[in-house]
Amino acid sequence: MRKTRRVLVIALLLSVAAVLIAATSAGLPASQAFDGSGAITAGAGGVWDPDDVTGRFDLRWVGAAYTSTGEIHLSVAFHDEFKRRFLPRKIDDRYSHLSVGLGTVDGWFLRQHGRIVFIWGDFGSSCCERARVRQPSSNALSVVFDPCSYVYGNEIDQMQGESYWRPRETRATDLTGVVHLAHPNCDS
Repeated sequence: MRKTRRVLVIALLLSVAAVLIAATSAGLPASQAFDGSGAITAGAGGVWDPDDVTGRFDLRWVGAAYTSTGEIHLSVAFHDEFKRRFLPRKIDDRYSHLSVGLGTVDGWFLRQHGRIVFIWGDFGSSCCERARVRQPSSNALSVVFDPCSYVYGNEIDQMQGESYWRPRETRATDLTGVVHLAHPNCDS
């Protein structure tokens, strides 16, 4: 079972890498690729992060790809084995957090009712949407969500992973590079 999960994670990473290579070789930003008709469509992007932080949430890779139905498939991988019990239960947890900036909105991985969920939105007046998270391997999280289900979903144009662990005095913070994505087509 564990070997199967690892193979699935590797397959996902390779498929995202294939889109990135195709887009880059065509001279396009990583967030765009040509379809069969020559039109530019949303593609995929990802960024590797060095093993540079001590703590529970040392990010290794953050990536996203648009599915054929226009949803965003977001994946996060860690350098060390990930333990779900260390995820916070609330967004305002001062001890630890794992989030992904999505342009003008943010997404948070939380532990609720024995499951991992991804909650995303502007966390203001019209907060938030929720999606269930899969854990395809011991050090990866994966979520698929519809950006157009949220009032500001059309403003998602990039992503950046962020995590911290421990109280402020000894905090281990990790911030990945920015992955640029094409805007979702929420108007159709």
